[in-house]
Order: sequence, then structure tokens, then C-alpha cells
Amino acid sequence: MLKEGRREEATKIRKQHPEWKYAKVLNKYSTILKTYSNMIDRIIKSKTLSTEEKRKRIKELEKKRVEAARRANKFMKKYQQK
Repeated sequence: MLKEGRREEATKIRKQHPEWKYAKVLNKYSTILKTYSNMIDRIIKSKTLSTEEKRKRIKELEKKRVEAARRANKFMKKYQQK
């Protein structure tokens, strides 16, 4: 809308939906979590890694994924308090 020169309409929509200003951040977290899931899937499908190596790598990625999810939840809690 802004690119099309409809600034007033964009401002009106932004006021009606203040939560949209957090969409980019939440989309970032969503992408991060999806990336971790894809990496885990690739490890599981790997024919070259041993079972122990797969477990080790998956465990590391799971920790990182949980940390990212906690950061996203913390962000949402902070937003909900406003």
C-alpha cells in the first residue's frame, strides 16, 4: 500500500491491527524453527551418518530449536503484557 501511495489506508489498517507490527519478528522465528526441523529431517534420512552421530546431531539441533522457541514465547509474553 505504501509503495502504491496509499499511506492513509495503510495507517488506518495499522491502527486497526497493532499486532501486525510484530509479524516480521514472528515470521523470523517461524523460519528458524522450520530450518531446524528440515535439518533434523536431513540427518534422519542420511545414509552416511552412524546412528550415534545422528543422535548427537539431532540432540544439538533440538536444544537450539527449543531455545529459539523459548525466545519466541518470551517475545510473545512481552507483547501480550503491553
